[in-house]
Amino acid sequence: CLVQVCQCCTTNDTLNCTSSNSKLKCHEAASCLKMHWTKMTPYAYYYEEDPTMQEYGILIGIAKVLLQRCCGECWLIQETKPVNFTDFYETEPEDAGLSLPYIMSAADYHVNKTYVPVIKDPSSAYVKKKEGWKTLVKNLMSTLWDAWPVLITALLFSWISGMIIWVIEMWWDDEQFPRKFLRGSWEGFWWAFVSMTTVGYGDRTPRTFPGRVFAICWIMIGICICSIFTATLTSALTMDSFDVRKTITRTKVGVLANSVEAITAIQNQADIFYYNKPGEVWDAVL
Repeated sequence: CLVQVCQCCTTNDTLNCTSSNSKLKCHEAASCLKMHWTKMTPYAYYYEEDPTMQEYGILIGIAKVLLQRCCGECWLIQETKPVNFTDFYETEPEDAGLSLPYIMSAADYHVNKTYVPVIKDPSSAYVKKKEGWKTLVKNLMSTLWDAWPVLITALLFSWISGMIIWVIEMWWDDEQFPRKFLRGSWEGFWWAFVSMTTVGYGDRTPRTFPGRVFAICWIMIGICICSIFTATLTSALTMDSFDVRKTITRTKVGVLANSVEAITAIQNQADIFYYNKPGEVWDAVL
């Protein structure tokens, strides 16, 4: 919107006066300085429920402080109807003496304008929509699928270990480890798997000396295999949790029209959606 600020008195004493000791009044013939501004929280804004549309914000406060210190009580602000963010850049009056908040990059300076940097932003940030439970489940299944080589290795070693313990024990304990291949190898696999993941259920135990020696060795090896599998899953899930997209290339991005963020999105070849108000961008993300 346009704000008319009464120009300060042009006497030399005006530069030294303050609001506390100055009672200077503007000349009747003094021209007015037009300040062009738009709503952008927290730099310049007003409350919708306020019928007077009293302006607030960081830059508004800075402008008032500068006017107060330089001009004392010799200035006045008159509000007009606000304009949206797009119109702020496209319909800037030629006689505007001050525009804020003006977002621009260092390469956008114009010869016929003077820019006073107030707040410097090192880079542009973007807000990502929170993922739903379906996406989280999909990522979890994908993470588990990526760990299949370790799982297959654990099952393969369990089967080999089960075959070995079956061959050792079947000659002296055919009750727990039957001599038939299918039943005996399955019982051996069951013993090896539960011994790897836990300390065993006790339903199948080797009784011979060679079998118990092998059981000790297998339990130690099984602990290592199980630890590797657990560490792989933990690492994959942790990386998936912190796997934030670091580029906006070919990504749907909502930006304010005629903003520095819009230029950044174009440079990164994003799928851009333009909006006129910051609130519209936020609503689109939600």
